[in-house]
Parts: sequence; C-alpha cells; structure tokens
Amino acid sequence: MNRSLPLLISLSLLTAAPVLAQDTLYQAAPPANAAFVRVVNAVEGAPLPVTLSGQPFDAALASREVSAYHVVPEGSPLLAVPPLKLSQPLKIEAGHFYTVALTGTRGKATLTVLGESTSPSVTQARVSFYNLGAGAASLLTSDGKVTLFKSLAPLSARSMNVNPVNVQLRVDQDTHTLTTLAVTRLQARQSYSVFVFGGASATATWVPSSTKP
Repeated sequence: MNRSLPLLISLSLLTAAPVLAQDTLYQAAPPANAAFVRVVNAVEGAPLPVTLSGQPFDAALASREVSAYHVVPEGSPLLAVPPLKLSQPLKIEAGHFYTVALTGTRGKATLTVLGESTSPSVTQARVSFYNLGAGAASLLTSDGKVTLFKSLAPLSARSMNVNPVNVQLRVDQDTHTLTTLAVTRLQARQSYSVFVFGGASATATWVPSSTKP
C-alpha cells in the first residue's frame, strides 16, 4: 500500500455527499464457521438465476448486477447457473469474503471466484476493486493525484483500507478514463466495491456492500 495514500486522500476532500444508510452496509466480519459470498453477473442479456447447493441463492441477477453478501457455512457448496448449464464447487473458508464473477457470453460463460485480501478496519473504510473488463484497469482519485490500484489485470481483484473521507474516484482503462464516479462519503468499518465491466458499452460502477437479511 502506498504509505502516502491516507494523507493524500485526506488532502483530496471534496464537497460533502449524503451519508449512506448504515443498514445498507455489511457487518465487519462473517459469523463463526462461515464466510460472506456474493455473485456478480457480467454476462449480457436476460437476468440469470443462481443456485447454491440446489437452493436459490438470490433473485435472478440482471446483467451487471451485484448480489448482496450471503452468509455461507464453511465447506464446498455447488454454485450453479441453471440456464447456462454452468456449475462449480466453491471452496469456502470461515472468516473470508468471496465474490463469484459470472463472465463471458451466454454461449461460453465462466465462473471465477475472487477473494478480498484486506481485513475490515474499525477506524477505516475498505475499498475493493474488481476488474471484469478486457483490459488493465486503474482506480484513482478524479484529479489523478492518488492511485489506489494501478493496472489491475482482467478477472482479478484487490482491496485496501483507506481513511473515512469524502472522495471522488475515477476508473482508467489502458490510457483513457472509463468512468468518473460520484462523490462518496466513505465511512469507517464499512466496505465499498468498484466493478469494471467490459463489452460494447464498457463502464464501471460503485457498489456499497450489503448483506442479505
């Protein structure tokens, strides 16, 4: 982690944004003997239902939609996307966070399990960056002065803890800006994700993490 990052983000404070509701964000750690698992659908077309161990995981996910985190017991449950005849056992370890990315096309889709490497902090916010696009992507402040993640390869993810401040971020892909995100108020002990999506209309979206009630 860039040692100057917390200071630089603090110096990049922007106008205040509305405070995010606490009940939309997930708790600091999974329950004992369980993990948090969510699914993101990066396949274009109609919504796709997902099952875990033969049971509905969530409502059918629209293209570029990210589910809430679910509490999943430690083990090897089978995650499946029945309309695509696609399935894969997950290796779930207690205390971890997992995002399962459904990528590719409806005729040739794949499942990739991406884990978050940084533990939540009681004094900082966590930002995770998921690149589901076709090229390398970077996450930085909108003014370009601070880079959180540089040239992240496709189908990979990284996380870091940052100071709870007001900040505006942007996503660059290769040598151009893909998306400039809205000003956001980061809150301590909360987690946020940026997802990069490819395809004909490549874009990036900001997702405050949530858990299924």
